[in-house]
Order: sequence, then structure tokens, then C-alpha cells
Amino acid sequence: MIVFLSFQSCIKDNFEFDKLSMSMEYNPAVAIPILKMSLDVRDILLDFDTSELITEDVSGFLYLLYEEHVFSYQGQDVIDMPDQPFGDYFSGQEVIDAGGIDPSVNLAKNTVSPFTMNNEEEVDSLVFKYANLNINVTSSFLHTGNLVISFPELKKDGVPYTVTVDINTSDGTFSFNNNYTDLEGYTFDLTNLGVDMNKVLINYDLTLNNSGSAVNSTDLVTILVTFSQMEFYSIFGYLGQQTIEIPTDSVYLEIFKKVFDGDVYFEDPKFDITLNNSYGLPIDIGFTDFYSHSVIDSTITTIYGPGIPTPFTPYEIGYPTINQIGDSVQSLLTVDKTNSNINEAIATCPKYIYFGVEGVTNPNGNTDYNFVTDSSKFDVDLEVLLPLWGRAEYLALQDTSAANFSQIPAEAERLIIRINSYNGFPLDVESQIYFYRDSLCSEDSLVDSVFINQSQMIIQSGILNADGKVVEPYHKTTDMTYTGARMDSLREHARYSRIVAYLQSTNNDQGELVRIYSYYDLEIKIGAILELMIDPSDY
Repeated sequence: MIVFLSFQSCIKDNFEFDKLSMSMEYNPAVAIPILKMSLDVRDILLDFDTSELITEDVSGFLYLLYEEHVFSYQGQDVIDMPDQPFGDYFSGQEVIDAGGIDPSVNLAKNTVSPFTMNNEEEVDSLVFKYANLNINVTSSFLHTGNLVISFPELKKDGVPYTVTVDINTSDGTFSFNNNYTDLEGYTFDLTNLGVDMNKVLINYDLTLNNSGSAVNSTDLVTILVTFSQMEFYSIFGYLGQQTIEIPTDSVYLEIFKKVFDGDVYFEDPKFDITLNNSYGLPIDIGFTDFYSHSVIDSTITTIYGPGIPTPFTPYEIGYPTINQIGDSVQSLLTVDKTNSNINEAIATCPKYIYFGVEGVTNPNGNTDYNFVTDSSKFDVDLEVLLPLWGRAEYLALQDTSAANFSQIPAEAERLIIRINSYNGFPLDVESQIYFYRDSLCSEDSLVDSVFINQSQMIIQSGILNADGKVVEPYHKTTDMTYTGARMDSLREHARYSRIVAYLQSTNNDQGELVRIYSYYDLEIKIGAILELMIDPSDY
């Protein structure tokens, strides 16, 4: 209850009335020191903001810094490769046309098939991190043999990937189905030997050995080759236009968490939006949502201006070139009072800043050569910087704390609390304190208030120079006196206090701006004078 004159009850200790001596020796009153306190600006700010995001420059000028990691888009999130099925067959008629099986026959096919993508990507190559290759072969020939399936442009260390299937039965019911997952590190060239894009070369080489049975024209060897669950280490080409949607998120400005009335003006607030891009492709971004939300009257303020990119007026972020694979290019988008209404939004004392972002890859179409790796990322970070330079226009703060008066002795006739304050801050403080029966601090449980007129100036601002700096603290002595029924009511009923403080800049009607420095402090010296009605015959 003591430090109601501080910013939202920085000290919450109860008076220790049991420390008052009862050995009066006929003295009508006893005065004792209760508390000496010195608060610098960090102590006050940390009661607002437990995240401790307070920084200062070399001069001691202070800033509040709030940071939020908005979004991170990984490489595999941008490129989605669908399953790739390829198929072919060899017929009995082809064997007959080749002269039959005497004693064996060899047939070969070299195919070029499309590698399909979902967003019109034109891929020239990729390096597999993982893939499942399924090969399914059936034969109705009454002959044995083998089938060699090779991928001349799917290579590792220069060696093409090859699968050999042994057709080891001649009853016409041969079936083979197997999965191959050993494709890590293989490079898949999809250019059809440098003349096209999104093309897969597959060679099939079938040998059948005569088992003495006839060959029917309807006999078949069917082949189905499927690549699925494909993941890449890297992929190259034109990777299409895709939309990256970043869901709406928020930054919590804890400095305003206990503000319930009034206005505060920051002269130079700033949002820094940092975009880190290690995708080798251009990305345009725009805000789909950008607004502040104040708990005062639930005020919502849209943030807009030429410095705010939108889906219709996007901002193109930088990206690494093919010679910078593995590097990240950083872009910084600054929103301040010169290119937006950010001052208006912050002036509402917002508890949250909300934002949603939308990005589009390759906004100009197929004009750039792209690459993406499995470690490529697109990160968005939002930083809210509030330099403590501005003014407060009757900014209202409140807090509650314990205030147990039950230890006031029954012999007490009057209680005086004396406060000597030395205000080294460039802010005036007008304060009131209310006492309640319970911690809810509702109107029904109100017991009393310190000042009958409901509000009284407690501490005047320190003395400022022409630059708005405090050059001398302001000293004031304040007495609070309780007697009779008021003191009895406090002793019997008061158990909690609610502190309300109204802050405003000196000469606020003139719009005076002040800066807050780390060496500003507020010194409080509190003493108690307790007058007792003592009958010497009782001793």
C-alpha cells in the first residue's frame, strides 16, 4: 500500500506496525523510519514489462524492444512433387516380328516420359534426399529371361541407376513387385540430354530364353515404374508461381498491459520487418492484416501508408543467385512515422499488434533461373521499437496489493504517514489509493480512499532544461492522516488496496516532448508517526 505514488505500485510491502515500540515513557508520539526506496527507470519499466526487452544507447537513452518470429517456410514446403508413374510393355507380336525365340530374343526400348509437376514448374534437375522407387513387372510368356530397367540420367558418381528383374518362371504367371529406397544422393537430370525440361529417360532391355513353348501374339511383359515420397536436397529450374500464406499472428506489447485510460504519445515508434530468404527465387510479400488492438475501449487501428506493402502493392525481397547456394539474403522493411500512421496506432496504447503476410514466388513469371534446397528458408521477423521519447496525456495505470491494517494498536489515536519524495523523472504523477475488504477490489467492498477529493498531485516532475532532460529532482513532502472512525475502519476492514496513478508530461498542454534516460530515478523516504493514548498508571 505504501508506494501508491510510484508507477503502478512498484513496491508492494505491507507496513510492519508490530515494529512500532509500545514503550512510550510518557512521549505522546513516536516517529520511526519505515522505508527508503530508490527506483530507477528500469525498475519501473520492468513492472510494466517482465520480458526485460529494454535497451539503451551510449548516452543512456532507453528503448523498448519487442520481437516476434512470425514465420518460417522450409524448402520442402514450397515444392510439392507428385508421384511419377511410368509404364511400358513388350508383346508377343513384337517377339514374333523379331524372328521368335531361337534360342533367345532381345528387345529394347528407350523412352522419354513427362515428369509432371503441380504448378507449371519446369525442372531441369534435382538431387534426391529420399525417394521410393516401385517396380512392378508381370509376364505371361511361357519363357524365362530377364528385364534390365535403367535410368541413363539418374546418376551417382557418374553411374546410372539400374534394376535387373530375373524372370525365373515359364508358366505364364510371373509377377515381380519391389521397392527401392537407395536413391539418396542421386542426381536426376530431366533435360532429355539438354534439349527439354521435365523429361525422364528410361531404357528397358528384355531378354527371353526359349523353353520349348510357343509364343502367342497376346503374350505380354508389362512394366510399371513409380517414383513416390520424393524429397530433394536441391532442385533447379523454373519453380513456378506459388502463394505462401502466413497466418495472422501478434506481438504482445507488455508495456501497455495495465493501462486502462488516457493516451501516450511516442515520438518515433518504428517497426522493423526482417526477411531472410535462402530460396533462389524472387518472392513478393504484402500484409493481408496489419492493425493494433488496444484494451482501452477495444480500439482497433488499421496500420496503413506507403511504407506498408499489400498484395496489390507488394514488396520484393532479395534472393541468392545460383552462385550463392546455401547463403541467405536479408531484406529490411522499416515502417515509421514518415511512411505510415504508426504514431496513431501506438497512441492508442495497444496491447497487441496483429499482422498477416502473403507471399508469391516468381511474381513476374518464368524470367529467373531458380533453385531451392532442403535447407532453404523464408523467415519473417517483426521487431517493434519504442524509443522512450514522447509525452503522456493523463495516462492511467492501476494495480492491487495487500494492505493489512489489523495490526494498528487499539490505543492508537492518530496515524500519520509521511512521504518525502524526490522525483528525477520528467513526468508528473497524480495518484489515488483505495482500500478494500477483499482482493476483488469491487465497489461493494470499498472501505476508504486516501484523498477525499479522489485525486491529488503527489509528485511533480523533475526540473527540466531546454533539451527536456531532468537536471534537478523535485522534492515534496506529503502527509496522510487517519483518525477516529476512519482509522478504526481501516483497522477492522481494509485488507487490500488498489492504486491508480495518472501520468502526464510536464506542460503537457503545450505538447512538450521528453526523453527517458537510464539514470533517472525516483527516491522515496517513508516514515510513520503513531500517536497513542497512554495511561501511565498502566505501567
